[in-house]
Amino acid sequence: MARREAVTFQPPGVIVAREEFSEASCAPINEGLRSFNRNVLGPMPQQPLVVSARDTEGNVIGGVIGEVFLDWLHIQVLWVAEPNRLRGVGSSLVRAIEAEARSVGATRAYVDTVTFQAPGFYAKLGYVEFGRNKNFVKGHDRIYLERYLTARPRADVL
Repeated sequence: MARREAVTFQPPGVIVAREEFSEASCAPINEGLRSFNRNVLGPMPQQPLVVSARDTEGNVIGGVIGEVFLDWLHIQVLWVAEPNRLRGVGSSLVRAIEAEARSVGATRAYVDTVTFQAPGFYAKLGYVEFGRNKNFVKGHDRIYLERYLTARPRADVL
């Protein structure tokens, strides 16, 4: 594993250096955090999900990739081919992955999008903005949205 030049400010007896990015260099860091989190939260199963839409010839015309973790569905990628947009394909994909997520225990969902992408689309599906990075890229904001997938808990039960 190749190491780069060490950082100048570091605690005595500690070498802080940039590693080459690889699965092997990331593994102990990821496992260290997972172990810490498991000690607090207990088991944390992750469930990757993929839902696709195909035309009558079997060609993929859209899809959504997500993951259920800690009872949350994170919608990571949603894509619909240009000729199939505004025909309900995207809505069908999101509803399908939400149903899959509920079937494995998800109660809420979140997604991030950029102002030139799909914030209005997600709002129509019931997603509500909870955060924003202003001027994230070239004058566009990054928007974080969420929604409940099950009945929202009453405030007096929280």
